[in-house]
This record gives sequence, structure tokens and C-alpha cells, in this order.
Amino acid sequence: MTASAWFFARARLAGERVALVDGTGSPPLWGSSPGKWPSYTYRALAERALRLAVLLKERGIGKGDRIALLSQNHVAYVDLLLAAASLGAILVPFNIRLPEGELRPLQEDAAPALLFYHPDLAALAAHLPGEKISLGDHYEEDLSRVPRERAKALEEALFKGEMGAGLEDPWLILYTGGTTGVPKGALIPHRQVIFNAINTTGSWELTSEDAAPVFTPLFHTGGLHVFLTPLLHSGGKLVLGGAFQPEKAVELTREEGLTLFFAVPTMYQLLLDEPSFRKANLQTVRWFISGGAPCPLPIYEAFAAQGLLFKEGYGLTEAGPNNFALPLEKLTEKRGSVGLPVLHARAKVVDDTGQDLPPGAVGELLLGGPHLFSGYWQKEEE
Repeated sequence: MTASAWFFARARLAGERVALVDGTGSPPLWGSSPGKWPSYTYRALAERALRLAVLLKERGIGKGDRIALLSQNHVAYVDLLLAAASLGAILVPFNIRLPEGELRPLQEDAAPALLFYHPDLAALAAHLPGEKISLGDHYEEDLSRVPRERAKALEEALFKGEMGAGLEDPWLILYTGGTTGVPKGALIPHRQVIFNAINTTGSWELTSEDAAPVFTPLFHTGGLHVFLTPLLHSGGKLVLGGAFQPEKAVELTREEGLTLFFAVPTMYQLLLDEPSFRKANLQTVRWFISGGAPCPLPIYEAFAAQGLLFKEGYGLTEAGPNNFALPLEKLTEKRGSVGLPVLHARAKVVDDTGQDLPPGAVGELLLGGPHLFSGYWQKEEE
């Protein structure tokens, strides 16, 4: 059994438990269960991914090949993430907010064998080179036509170790500018994703009973790895959101019984400005967590006024992204702190010469552990 088989092992254990609720407004897709918002069990997500893997394998996609994706949040992100894992391929999700002039160099740098795109982004995709596949109707039809026995055979090969990837094999290339402003492709190995899930589950005390939304974009580490991969690892439930709409976020939180909530400070401010947020009973949420930028203290105070627990996290594409945990009993005392290093992580602050600094001193933060990336795609020196 290879390192990339863990989700399919989880699907065997979780079976008909709901893994994903699609709150994006997309129509029900193949394998979904009916409801106000379409939902997908662990088994259904595994079946979709395995069928997609069969189709990709027929096209010659194998270990190390790149598959690009240009889409807003969509179930296909999960399809491609898991299908790539089963083949040992590398998923490259592109930032849909980039103009064609900035996106094209990334496409050329990654040199994907295929580019999947959402129909709404067809005009942008048309300017990019290479073979392209739409996530329109034919995508779902093609999945539905794959014989069940072929998907099953691929799954068995994965569990026997005949397919898939090892811990150090790259699973994702995530383009990030960091402090330089020049996007570099961060190589995210299976090891990083797995240990981020282990760190998050163990240090943040997640369980299979937890449910969390995904409102941040899935082309970003925050969308993929703050809650999505950790909760799929632990057997919890994800609620996939589209473009952030505060009123709808309140509705999804209340009706899906969300227990965790991640967003960035600007999204939290929009939530606080939403009248339904102040009226809603959101006590199912164990705690809210902010990331992406320092969170203003008035946001903390507004959540506290409603009896809701609120804290901050810290991470980056290259590390984690979940690096610290603040115990709930310390929330009031350490407001604004990201807390202590997670279970399998090291952190220290050093001066310009690399020497350790005492508590309270300002310096450079160094992070270490198995939740770090492998380097930058085709940029070894960086």
C-alpha cells in the first residue's frame, strides 16, 4: 500500500458517511445524494476519483505527470486531487484571479499534460497552451460510463502498492509569490499533506464528528489544507462554498451544523456586518479561526460579545500550513497569539546570524518538521 492510498482506506472505513456537501450552487453531479445542497459520501468521492483516474490513465497520465486545473471551488478539485494521488501524478491548481499574461508563464513552467477548466473560465483557458478538458456535461457523462470493475481494479492495484506515490513524491505544485512577488511552484509532497493532517487533527483536536466549511479558494493552501485534507483524513464533513456570501455562510453554518470555521480577517468583517450573523444561533461552532493576515482585535471582541470562541493560526504554502495551536483555555489570556507549535513541528526565533533569541525578542521565525515542502519546481537554488 502506497502513501497516497490513505483516502481510499478512509473511504472503506467511513463508507456512507457524508464527506462533502456542495454549497456552491452547482447542480447535482454524478454520485451525489439529493438535498437542498448535493452531498457526497466517502464512497461516492472515492468512486468519482477512481473513475477519473481510469480515464486519465487511458490518456497516458502516470507518475510525475502534471495535471492543471483552472476553476472556482468545485467538486472537481477533490476528484482531481484524489485521482492524481492514485496515479502518482501532480495536481497544479492555478489562481483564477490572475490575468492571462501572468497565468501563461505558470502554465508554461508547469508544462501540464492536461488542463481541466470550468466552463465559466473557457475564455481564459482558451489563451493557454496545451490540451484542455472542460468540466462541463461531458466530464460527468464520462465518469458515469467508466465500468465499475475497472475502477475497482485500479483501487486494488493502489492497495497492493502497484500504483500511487511514496511519501516524498510530489502531490501538488502550488504557485506562491511569498515575499518576492514572483510566483514559484512549491512542491507539496504526500508527506507534507499527511503530516499536516496528523498535526491538525491531533493538535486542534479534530474528530470524525467535526464539520467545517471551505470558503477560501482551493487553488490556495488555505482552501486545501486548513480543513479539507485534515478532515478527509479524520473522517469529518466538509461543506464546499462558492464565492463568499456572508448571509449564505450563516445559512450553511446553521443548517449543516458546522463545528469549525476558517476564514480570513476581511471575510470575518463581512460576516460581522451581516445582520443575520448577529441574530443566528451558531453555538454548534466549537471555535472560529482566522488566518492569512493579523486579525484586528475588534473582531475578537465582536465574537466574544456573542459568546463565540475565536483564535488565529499561522502558516504558509511551504510549511504546514497549520503550524501552531492555541489551547482554548488560553484564548482570553493570549488574544492575538497563534499559540504553541503543533505536535510534529519545531519552531524558534533567531537573529540575523542564526543565533537563538530569548522569549519576547523580535527576530526571524524558523520552522522545522515533516510538514515542510520539498522545494520549488525547477528552482533548486531558491
